[in-house]
Amino acid sequence: MKKTVLLACGLIAFTAANSQTTLFSENFETGAGGFSLNTADLGGVVGTGGDNFWIVNNVYTGGTAVIQYCAIAAGQNVPIATTDAQPAGISNANGGYLHILSQEANGSAIYNANYAGAINSFGCFPPGTHFAGMTNDINTTAFTGVTLDFWWVAGGNADANGEVYYSTDQGVTWVQKTGTTYQGVTTWTNETLTDPAWDGQTNLRFAFRFNNEVTGTGGTDPGFSIDDVEIIGTLSSPCTDSYSAFTETACFSYTVPSGDETYTTPGTQTVMDTILNVSGCDSIMTITLTINTVDNGVTDNMDGSATANAAGAAYQWLDCSNAYAVLTGETSATLIVGTPSDYAVEVTENGCIDTSMCLTLSPSGINEYESGFGVYPNPSEGQLFVNTSTLNGNQNMHIIDLNGRILMNKTISGNSIVELNLNIESGTYFISLTNESGDRKIQRLIIQ
Repeated sequence: MKKTVLLACGLIAFTAANSQTTLFSENFETGAGGFSLNTADLGGVVGTGGDNFWIVNNVYTGGTAVIQYCAIAAGQNVPIATTDAQPAGISNANGGYLHILSQEANGSAIYNANYAGAINSFGCFPPGTHFAGMTNDINTTAFTGVTLDFWWVAGGNADANGEVYYSTDQGVTWVQKTGTTYQGVTTWTNETLTDPAWDGQTNLRFAFRFNNEVTGTGGTDPGFSIDDVEIIGTLSSPCTDSYSAFTETACFSYTVPSGDETYTTPGTQTVMDTILNVSGCDSIMTITLTINTVDNGVTDNMDGSATANAAGAAYQWLDCSNAYAVLTGETSATLIVGTPSDYAVEVTENGCIDTSMCLTLSPSGINEYESGFGVYPNPSEGQLFVNTSTLNGNQNMHIIDLNGRILMNKTISGNSIVELNLNIESGTYFISLTNESGDRKIQRLIIQ
């Protein structure tokens, strides 16, 4: 079903922090998190189509890969070394980590950190760079001594190594951190980097690049790997906690300003959140949150009509078989169809919009030209006659409006002519006759 969310915006306040603050952290336990992998930055190979690519998983065991891409070594078995176990200093040792994986190993169901070195002179494994960068900016305008801390491991050599980059313009341009070349280390190592260029920035982000050069032979696994990335800064001046309270109204779900929590329970509740402001201080937010929903249920009346379950809402019926085309003028709770198709109703309720499931409806249940009974005059000003001369037995008669409400209910006899004097508003109604066996006949009635 289709769903549209109408969200009311609230006022965001900010929080206080201690003098040294963690501005960003990523341990890769839930995937790539704050990083975008295999992008085109700095000429990187896009996606997973190259001989190597960035991936996040928790696999450390190696194995034997069958080379499939190099013509001179087709079918050869190549040992893939097991990646070094992580030390206790890593937050979730031997959990998820970001690393390079070769297509050779991937094709042999080996998913730990490894790489295929470039051997371009033999016509296989061409050189390439592979980029993984942060997707959002970090604001360090109130901080000094901004530090990038991470754990790494990388076999490789001078032609297959890792680098650290940073950007201060939202990732438009990237600068390599001086002296960052990672190779020839097969055990996990902690790295701490600082640079005055990282202090006082509004749009700071970091990235890792794996370089695989043309002459890169002789290097060993593991491929360049990263874990427990943290950005830490020291406040230029102390600040105190601040507090704010505001209200939010959302449809279906609401994510707090920090992005840490998403709430979906309907009704009103009080939630808390904390977020850094441009000064590096924290503000504790008390949010009175109301989550509204829509009753998007619909009932098939089994007579060529359907009725939305939501009462007192706004309705728009749609033709599912025609790309959810709007049915002009069909804005009542009940739809009476004239053409077989799949239909749904878009319901607007509590400031939110949702669409029902599609129902297959056929007009066979309503036939105004059926000889079962007659209604005349039709249109009428309220005085009319119902002719049941072709019907036998008692009939339960309902007068129904377009919202599905029953305005009159009485029992009449078959094979008779019944006079009605209806004091109802102008519009379209339905007269329904149901016999003792449950057989139902319906006629459309127009009141002028």
